[in-house]
Amino acid sequence: MHTVVLFSEPENPVLAQVLGVFGRLGATVVSPSRVRQGDGALTVVYQPHYTALAADAGIALFLNQAPLDRLPRLPEDFFGVCDSSNRWALRALMAGGCRTLTSGMGSRDTLTCSSLSDTAAVLSLRRRAALPGSAAVEPGDFPVRLASPYEPACILAAGAVTLLTGKLPECF
Repeated sequence: MHTVVLFSEPENPVLAQVLGVFGRLGATVVSPSRVRQGDGALTVVYQPHYTALAADAGIALFLNQAPLDRLPRLPEDFFGVCDSSNRWALRALMAGGCRTLTSGMGSRDTLTCSSLSDTAAVLSLRRRAALPGSAAVEPGDFPVRLASPYEPACILAAGAVTLLTGKLPECF
């Protein structure tokens, strides 16, 4: 079971796309008060504001474009995923001592799209990455078909989570 804690403002246009992709992949989306370890293969906890986490380990996915009301304290066994331009999220992840995968279209990002169209993307993992207690994902290119045209931020966020959990689908 993997828990993804998703931080984003409700008005963020990428949020609906990411939740849609996770829903199509069979994820359970719950509020922070309902999450418990063992809910399913992938549980996504949407947190528009920071509250105490009910999970001890998982992936903290930052889609937020502005700082949350306060800096989250993430457990050590969380793995962070955020856009490399999100300085606030990077500070939160470093403060918690979390391993972090940065995504974006820059040359220093761990995960990027080496090819992108309305119907397909090739995710490029530039460095080895692993969740605590899971097998590592080795660098490489990972083709994905797209059910709809998505924002690059959506493709990278969903790609990072599915690569880290070992569940990268053929199609988003």
